[in-house]
Amino acid sequence: MEHPWFVFFGANALLVITLSYCAMVLVERGLYAVLRPGEYDDSNAVGSFLTNLLANITAVLIGAVVPLLTYVWVWDTARVFDPGLALWTWFAAFVIHETAYHFGHWIGHRVGFFWAWHSPHHSSEELNLTTAARGFTFGDPLATLFSLPAALLGVHPLVFLTVLFAKNLWGIFNHTRLVKTMGPLDAFMATPANHRVHHGRNPHYIDKNYGQVLVLWDKLFGTYQAETEEPDYGLVEPMTSNNPITIHFAGWVWLWTRMKSAPDAATALKYLWKPPEWHHAGECHGCAKMRGSRVAQDAVG
Repeated sequence: MEHPWFVFFGANALLVITLSYCAMVLVERGLYAVLRPGEYDDSNAVGSFLTNLLANITAVLIGAVVPLLTYVWVWDTARVFDPGLALWTWFAAFVIHETAYHFGHWIGHRVGFFWAWHSPHHSSEELNLTTAARGFTFGDPLATLFSLPAALLGVHPLVFLTVLFAKNLWGIFNHTRLVKTMGPLDAFMATPANHRVHHGRNPHYIDKNYGQVLVLWDKLFGTYQAETEEPDYGLVEPMTSNNPITIHFAGWVWLWTRMKSAPDAATALKYLWKPPEWHHAGECHGCAKMRGSRVAQDAVG
């Protein structure tokens, strides 16, 4: 690898965002103690935090390094332009990653295999900054894959990683309930109000507002929904466990349980690409787009 310095920088960037995340969580917890005493579910928060820690045990070694090395390799060997740190590359990095995030996120909700991957993030019955990092190992692989055009355009890895870092901080902030509205920003940005909708299991909130920083793609493709009332958070079939092992693997147990229920192998495989509410018997397994499974929760513990 011709850029070992960037591997080192990438490792430090992960540390910086982890420390930033922890600082934001502590600040929010303090604000809850002052502004909304008794409303913060510490057990749920600890479950989310430990789930994140469990995911990062592998992510630090593989989940963060492999996407970084892949991006650097494509940039190093296949870039079409060599613009250096030109101003337009920062804009390109933002637009490409925001687009990649939106469509990767959409697939994560509408394809069974990727919903198994993503569903732990939606399993919390609460919404706060600890929920932001609640998820399965490797984070969001589709957003990384779909962002590779930035490397082909010559967007420097340092530029891309900096933009990614800033976007992730905004994405963490979006998981708070303490900010009711951001006024005119709610019309075009993925503000806390808009992202609260995304975590709601109310029928009119499910599968809405996929953007990390903007809701422009959502408005263009009809997946935008404004917050009209406080959402009911979590999966349609509730996941109430705070056990990080249960949280971490429940999506995969849900998928395996569905596949085992199929009458044959060909039908079982359909669960990998069909939407989460699909069922081989034609039953309406979640007319409101059912998410998760109590069977999965019970099976894991």
